[in-house]
Amino acid sequence: MLKRLAIFGLLLAIAMGNASQEQDRPKLAKDNGQQHKGPLVSLVNNETCAPNTQTANTKPPHWYTIPEWWLCILGVPTLIYLIIQTDATRKAANAALLNAQAVVNAERAWILVTKTREGAKFRWKIKNFGRTPGRVVAIRHSISVSGRLVQTAELSCLPAILAPGEDWKFAEFDVSNWPGVVARTEILHFQCLIQYRDVLMGTEIQETELAMVHDSVGSFSPTESREHNRAT
Repeated sequence: MLKRLAIFGLLLAIAMGNASQEQDRPKLAKDNGQQHKGPLVSLVNNETCAPNTQTANTKPPHWYTIPEWWLCILGVPTLIYLIIQTDATRKAANAALLNAQAVVNAERAWILVTKTREGAKFRWKIKNFGRTPGRVVAIRHSISVSGRLVQTAELSCLPAILAPGEDWKFAEFDVSNWPGVVARTEILHFQCLIQYRDVLMGTEIQETELAMVHDSVGSFSPTESREHNRAT
């Protein structure tokens, strides 16, 4: 609707401009096909008679006869329409980008950390929960008891590719090795960081970080730190 209004306004302004130009053209005086080169003067009783002249009409034209006014008036809805269209285009582009990112996230590799328990012994594994293979780049983990770092490791022997649904053990320890933890007089923390790439969807490094604490029931629970419990 706004497009049609703008086109109609432009055509109306052009038509009015042409009409105004036609009115401004000087009229050519014709007398039997010949033009007068000067005013006619006659002498009567030694007096000079001046030609009959009329004062030009200097009254300004009405505003609605000026094409520029109509261009300004009709330009306002056109500008509003362009702003609305630009905003709609931007929103559509953002929605398309989010949809594309959602598809990528749904299809790419997702390597997360899992654990199993046998008595006081805990095994920690990485598992690919995604739909495409992932290549593990680095694995680092550490154990601290009441703030004391008792074990740290950065693995050099890593699986070449972790297929969808495949897991791999990277750490194992027995809580009974620390009597204070068993007696609940000390607190054990386990932290790990996994870095990997999706084999089929680019070279961007993804990270999975986990921070766990040995709880009162003899298992492990995530700490409250969101900074150390994340997956990208």
